Amino acid sequence: APGRAQGAGCSFAPMCPLSCNTITVLLLLAALSSTHASTGTWITSTVSESVLDACHPNAVSFTLRPSVPCPPSSRIVITGLTGTKTADFTSGFTPTPVVPNGFDASLTTWTKNTGTLTMSVRSTATILSTADFVISVELINPTAQAAVTPSISLLSSPLWAEMIPKAAATGSVLGTKASFFPATITESSPTPGQANTITFTFTPSMAIPSGRTITVAGLTGSSTGDATALAVGGTDKAKVGEVGAWTQSTGTLVLTVAASISATSTVLTIDLTNPSVKRAAVKPYIIAAAKPTWFAQSWFDVAVLGAGGGYWKTMTIHESTQTNAAANTITVTLMPSESLAIGDKVTITGLLNAQTGDNFALAVSGSSSSAVSNAGLWIQNTGTLTLTFAS
Repeated sequence: APGRAQGAGCSFAPMCPLSCNTITVLLLLAALSSTHASTGTWITSTVSESVLDACHPNAVSFTLRPSVPCPPSSRIVITGLTGTKTADFTSGFTPTPVVPNGFDASLTTWTKNTGTLTMSVRSTATILSTADFVISVELINPTAQAAVTPSISLLSSPLWAEMIPKAAATGSVLGTKASFFPATITESSPTPGQANTITFTFTPSMAIPSGRTITVAGLTGSSTGDATALAVGGTDKAKVGEVGAWTQSTGTLVLTVAASISATSTVLTIDLTNPSVKRAAVKPYIIAAAKPTWFAQSWFDVAVLGAGGGYWKTMTIHESTQTNAAANTITVTLMPSESLAIGDKVTITGLLNAQTGDNFALAVSGSSSSAVSNAGLWIQNTGTLTLTFAS
């Protein structure tokens, strides 16, 4: 530099060119860095789910609002949804995710081991930051695990820089309990005061080790008194030591697992005495205490111990259209647990909002319509149809 002394044997290159080049490079790096820097946050980022039962389909929903718009082709990446049984998808996620306008559901990808869900904005769309939007995807629940809290980020195209850095969602999901599915129950007789063999068929979603307990509760009304060792039959009786503890007042049967029950169909039976008088049937449930995993309460499919009170083995209803003000054919399919006699009445209520006025002989058709003289009493304001059996 001018005026600067040089030591003996020393020389100095001009400083300005090097300094200028260095500054130029630093400015360029700063410009590149600022282009891809995080610029936003999640104003809303909550997660919820539809069911807790193990191994069941679970609609996991995210309610989101970014502080900045999601530009065309950007991606929302959700990670940490671990433990599910849903296999990897690189495209065409099934069933199709529910997404707001502007997202392309067909581009959804899913990676099972990291629990990563990637949703893409259409190349011609921008998702504004003025309101919440909801993304929902169906995943298969784990066998049993503690809930997890996913994280969410927003990446810009094409370099996938973070516009919104990864942040934990509000809420936890996919924390499941094991369950019994399916769980079915049948009985041998609805006659009051008679012996009734109750058959339980259930499949646990995971094995239940020996020493744990399985409880069937809600079998109230029977005439069978308390028993500390009620006989248990059925194909798999040895797995519970062929006995159970029975409490009449609560209709509770407690079974102690003697040999591990695997995640396959298990069939057990007990003999109870029906109530001595007619009464409504009851629907019991099954639950297990199998630490460290607890089983969710699972209801059996039908009611039993009606003792002549009767119940519907089949009870379904369908309609032909949901179009406003259009004619709508309502189809009701019924199967009673016992025969109906001439003069017995079947009442269907709750068919509200129909525009059909009162009719003392509303036309009834179908394969069994002749049994009710092809007509029924219809009351509009209560949505009630009464059918009287004539044959």
